[in-house]
Amino acid sequence: MRKIRLTGKTALLIAACSAAFSAPLNKVALAEGIHPIWLNTLRLAFVLAFMLTYKQRVQKDRSFDKKTTGLTLLSGMLMSAHLLCWVFALKMTDALAATTIYGTYLFMAAAGSVLLLKEHIHKGLVYTMLFAMGGVLICGADMSNTRLSGNLFALGSAASYAGYLLCGRYIRQQMDTYRYTRIVYSTALLSLLLSALLFRLPIEGLTVSSVSAIVGLAVFSTLLGHTLCNYALRTISAMVVSTVMLTELITGPIMVFFIMSELPTHSTLIGGGVILLAVTWYLWNERKKW
Repeated sequence: MRKIRLTGKTALLIAACSAAFSAPLNKVALAEGIHPIWLNTLRLAFVLAFMLTYKQRVQKDRSFDKKTTGLTLLSGMLMSAHLLCWVFALKMTDALAATTIYGTYLFMAAAGSVLLLKEHIHKGLVYTMLFAMGGVLICGADMSNTRLSGNLFALGSAASYAGYLLCGRYIRQQMDTYRYTRIVYSTALLSLLLSALLFRLPIEGLTVSSVSAIVGLAVFSTLLGHTLCNYALRTISAMVVSTVMLTELITGPIMVFFIMSELPTHSTLIGGGVILLAVTWYLWNERKKW
């Protein structure tokens, strides 16, 4: 059977669409009473189980320097922090506040790309980022009944996700997607499992709905979301990936509406429209450069 190879652009667009399922599926699982740490532990366990069913021709083991190895492990820790902070944010504050604050990862990733990876930001991307962040601010205009702790967790999710993207951008120049994601997901799973056992967290809320939601998170948000996002990072800069993935700020609340009937506010729709227009404009103008 002929092996299908995705372009970085196609992989990124699939990842952006898949990320929309994160907020509603997390909310479904949380509604059943499962603890956020166990939620993500089981999510990554399903992911690794699915990955084991994928047979890949293993090339000769290649040794990596200490920096690459260290950054790969750090990436796994950042992923676990991102997942935990995101679920706690959704649990402690409303989806609109969480996604709006989470959107600030765009500037964090951009700053890191310039300072750490020495990547150049051209004018088209700068304009796109400014318009997109304008959309983020509009989305947050109707914030109400928010809780400080939840907002701080959303900010932590943004910071850890930006770091995760930057690590992936550097490492993916030297390591294939399968090996990289396998190490990252295993590291994240181990850290979450140790945390659950250390704090003696009871496994509660394992219903048909919560388990189904966790499997959905494993397939859509992780395998099709995080994995394809990492695949795209080999050929696409972290800044471009960050900008495209920002569409989750509007697609997430829309999916919450369709799955849980939680109506998005007017500000969410207007701000989300600005974000989508900015990203679409950028992709259209830069299509020949990808």
